Amino acid sequence: MSRNSLISHGTDTNIFKPVTTSIRDAIRQYLGVSPDTILLGMFGSMTQNKGIHILLKAFYDIVCIQGKTNYKLLLKGSNNLYESQQKVENILKEFQYPPDVLNNIIFIGATFTFSICNDLYNAVDLYISPYMAEGFNLSPLEALTAGRRVLIPRTGSTEQYMNDIYNNGGSEFITYVNSMVVTNIIGQCYNHIEETDLIAAILSVDTRINLDPTRMIEYISKDYSWTRAADLLYEYFLYILEDQRKVVL
Repeated sequence: MSRNSLISHGTDTNIFKPVTTSIRDAIRQYLGVSPDTILLGMFGSMTQNKGIHILLKAFYDIVCIQGKTNYKLLLKGSNNLYESQQKVENILKEFQYPPDVLNNIIFIGATFTFSICNDLYNAVDLYISPYMAEGFNLSPLEALTAGRRVLIPRTGSTEQYMNDIYNNGGSEFITYVNSMVVTNIIGQCYNHIEETDLIAAILSVDTRINLDPTRMIEYISKDYSWTRAADLLYEYFLYILEDQRKVVL
C-alpha cells in the first residue's frame, strides 16, 4: 500500500435503492407526471459547474424546437445554500422559455431527507449530470443505486468509477455524452459538451425498456458503498500508523 491512497466516496445502499412500481407511480402522480411522460432529472446547486445552463438549453430545443412535449425536467436545487431557484429562473429568462413550456419544468428547492431524495431519484426516467467541473459527483452514483438510468460526460471526475460500474452490470444504465477537457485562458480545466451531442444522447435513451439493476447494485454495494469507503480508510490509517511506528523504531 502506498502512503498516497485514493479512496472513493460511497453511497448508502440502505437509503438509496429502487422502490416498488406502485410507489414510483404514486411519486410521479404527486409530481404531476403522467405515465407516458419521460421525466429527466438533475439535482444539485444549479451552479454553472453543474452544467445546468447547457441542460436547460438542450431541454428548450427538445421541447420547443423538436416539439417533444412528453418530456419533463425535474430539478432539485438547494435554495438555502445556493439560491438555486433564482439561478434557474435567470437562465429561463435568458432562453425566453414560453409560458406553456415552463409547465414542463418541475423545480424543488427545499431541503429534504435522503429518503425523500431517493423517492425523487426513483421518479425520474433518466438522471442527467452534464457537469463542467466536479469533485467526486455523488448524485449519479446515488441515482444508479436507486436503479435509475444516468447520462454523464465521458471525461471528468466520474470517468473512473462510472467505467467500473459500466463494466460490472451497469452498461445498460449508463449513457455517455461526448465531452472533452479543455483549458480556459487562466489555466482552469473543465468539461466541454456540445449542445447537439447532449440532445442526441438524451433522445437516444429508450426509457420504455424495463431493466433489472440487481447485478449493478450488488457491485455498487461491494465497491462503492460508504461501508466500503470506511473500511478502506480504516485500513489506510492502520497502515500509516504501522509505517510511522517503524520509522520511530
